[in-house]
Amino acid sequence: MKSFGTLAGSLVIRGFDQSQKTSEAMIQRGYTGDMPVLKCSPLRFGEFAIAMVFIVFAGVVWMM
Repeated sequence: MKSFGTLAGSLVIRGFDQSQKTSEAMIQRGYTGDMPVLKCSPLRFGEFAIAMVFIVFAGVVWMM
């Protein structure tokens, strides 16, 4: 049990150190916390129509 406690404590400290290093590296590379994926414009009708045509075409090809 003593060995397990030492190992668990070492693991927690090492994980914390690695998280600090990762955070610093991300900041140095210009990470600001923004998620550019979430900054999308809403789906327009033309894009929706093209997607539906593609889905119907794929369904027809699959049924053959």
